Amino acid sequence: MDDLVLDAESLFNIADIIDGYCAKQREIVNVFYAQIMALESEWRDDETFGSLVEELDSLRAQAISILDEVYETYPKYFRQRAQQILERPVYRAEPLIITAPATAAGSHPMSASKGRTEYSSIAEYYNAHQYMIGDYDIYSKDPVWRALMRKEHPNTKLPAYSSLDEYFQAHGYSQEDVDKFSNDPDWQQVMANSVHENIATYLQKTDYISVEKCDSIRTSEEIVSELGGGDCTSGSCSSLAFAYAGNKGGYKVLDFRDGESRKFFSENENIQVIADMPGIESKTIFGKNDIECAQQLLSQMESNKEYYLATGEHAAIVRKGKTNFEYLELQSPNDNGWHELTPEKLHDRFGCEQIRNNDLPNFLIDVNSMANCKNFIYVLGYINTAESKQRKGELGDVK
Repeated sequence: MDDLVLDAESLFNIADIIDGYCAKQREIVNVFYAQIMALESEWRDDETFGSLVEELDSLRAQAISILDEVYETYPKYFRQRAQQILERPVYRAEPLIITAPATAAGSHPMSASKGRTEYSSIAEYYNAHQYMIGDYDIYSKDPVWRALMRKEHPNTKLPAYSSLDEYFQAHGYSQEDVDKFSNDPDWQQVMANSVHENIATYLQKTDYISVEKCDSIRTSEEIVSELGGGDCTSGSCSSLAFAYAGNKGGYKVLDFRDGESRKFFSENENIQVIADMPGIESKTIFGKNDIECAQQLLSQMESNKEYYLATGEHAAIVRKGKTNFEYLELQSPNDNGWHELTPEKLHDRFGCEQIRNNDLPNFLIDVNSMANCKNFIYVLGYINTAESKQRKGELGDVK
């Protein structure tokens, strides 16, 4: 490959083809896996089904691992080779002069223009920073370099951002700009890379309704009035609590969507993914005694703060009062709002048990940290529901 004479655009196209191939094959593997797992209810009595699932899991993991290795290795190589070609003088109106190498591994001396954000050309950028051609992995993450590349070589495939923080820093987006960045392929790629595979796969197949910033600040009572209601679904407690966190952040989010959305956001593994998102403050305790675990989490709460609590068979927003703990009811047709949270309520309303067969997770997530997490705000679009399609009303009740 090193001896072939190829133009940069061809190399970038090759990298894009490999990207697309890996994405398509990964999708095929996941679709076949999902189709087979969907037969579980029909094959439950077949003694061979369990061993088949284990073998299928192993084969799927091997296939995904191979695709990941291809995805991580070859596109990067072709794009680096293409970039080296672009950096040759023949591609430039002015010569590239790099005056000094890096002084040490991972360290690159800067000229007097360090911190400057405006350059007339890529060549000027390189001369100012004294980068070596081999330093591609460093300068390719610089938003200034990326902007110059878009200007001088608009057809060039730029490398993906390494994190959501890097993407937002490069673009200067705020939470109010969700509609702008959510359609950006760069953002979609880094979003998919930044969350658990379950959520990334789920989000690609589910209706999305963008959440909008509210024009005015609302009280908790106003949010409860707009969001809550008699629950006509199979139990929307978890997604409602997440929707409340979005509303507390100043967004208009409705729920009672039911279906796969309700089920997805009630599952422990997906709650854990949200709890683990960068910037979100959370605690997870495993145990066989739900009430002890819940009380341990409640004891770590701070006054004047609200939290998402998932324990036993229920999830709700909770807070620490002056003399007691309180939980927020959102599923009643006529009694929504704050109620005292006692050990009896943990048992009766949250379905907490003192003895479980297995250690189960119990979650406590800071509401403000969710409301300030761009990743979480975007995910709320898969909870958000059109007002006319909410499954709530007087015939519903707490679940």
